[in-house]
Amino acid sequence: MTKNTQKIILFAIPDFRGGGAERVFLNLINNLNRDKFVIHIAVGELQGEYCKYLSNDVTIHKLGSTHSIESVVPMIKLVRNIKPNVVFATLGYVVTISISSLFFSKKIKIISRFGNTISAFLGDIKKGSRGKYFFQFLLNKLVINLSDVVVVQSGHMRDDLIQTFSLSSKLVIKVIKINNPIDINNLYNNINTLSLSSDVQKFIDSKQYIFVSVGRLSDQKNYKDLICAFSIANRDNNIGLVILGEGVCRIKLEELICKLEMQKNILMPGFIDNPELILSSADCFVSSSLYEGMSNAMLEALSLGVPVIATNCPSGIREVVIDGRNGFLVDIDQNFVKNLSGLILAMPTESHKIDSNEIRKSIKRSFDIKKITREYEEIFW
Repeated sequence: MTKNTQKIILFAIPDFRGGGAERVFLNLINNLNRDKFVIHIAVGELQGEYCKYLSNDVTIHKLGSTHSIESVVPMIKLVRNIKPNVVFATLGYVVTISISSLFFSKKIKIISRFGNTISAFLGDIKKGSRGKYFFQFLLNKLVINLSDVVVVQSGHMRDDLIQTFSLSSKLVIKVIKINNPIDINNLYNNINTLSLSSDVQKFIDSKQYIFVSVGRLSDQKNYKDLICAFSIANRDNNIGLVILGEGVCRIKLEELICKLEMQKNILMPGFIDNPELILSSADCFVSSSLYEGMSNAMLEALSLGVPVIATNCPSGIREVVIDGRNGFLVDIDQNFVKNLSGLILAMPTESHKIDSNEIRKSIKRSFDIKKITREYEEIFW
């Protein structure tokens, strides 16, 4: 295939910090067929833990701001310069691309990826400010109207998007589900070639059973309740909890751990480039989120055969986690902490009944990077 028949695709993302959307883009960028696509990346700032893993054959353009509105003019100039066939955006840059597209050639295909269950995301904003809620509601509705394709990661997310914005049949056909890609071979390669830091390895070795949770230290991830539930379940100090990630809630979570005297049983080592090193040593993955799109870290844990405990929150998680088969779901209600602590306490016994090999096979069938990349290539083409 010659350069004249290749398509130019521009990925648009604020930066490459260590989050789920950033990891999805990283996996897709590094695995797309180079015979079919020439890849450009528009970033607000070239920063974040995943930058160093980007393939060296991509062209990177810095717009100067991670703020969606401030990036509109630089984005318009960039697109007019490189003339992509496809622009694919995620996170706040879906807004950037949608507004900018008013000044693009109509031949350019605009694809936007939503990363969270939209009603829960907007509901969270509404708690703080009704004004911001209405602003975000209008912006996200605009994104749908101005995009050619809108990608979500689960059937629940699709239904929720349609219902929240009362989408017409003309707009509904734009919304498609594509699972998040998991580079399973790369996970196992890293496990076999890399090693954990000595302090983390020492912590894991000191416990009979290890729980792991991965995600930004934010209110959305609900680590406060997870820590409280773990404290109740940890009756004889033989289990440990590792929380991977960084964020604005670190200080208050550390204070809670000290208050509950859990310093010897809960480790928060920060962000780690390759969480699979810890996931592969874990006995159980825990997702305590109040809402999600689809948890990448949970999928990676399952791809390694690690069972999960997850909140039955607004997300696609319930489409993956099947009670007793690959983990357990827990409802977010007034008894959440009590019920979560009960599952944590029971998991060392219950996990022995779960077939790790079957968990691995199931995830590979639906989420393997090769399968998902082909699905994206179809909509890009």
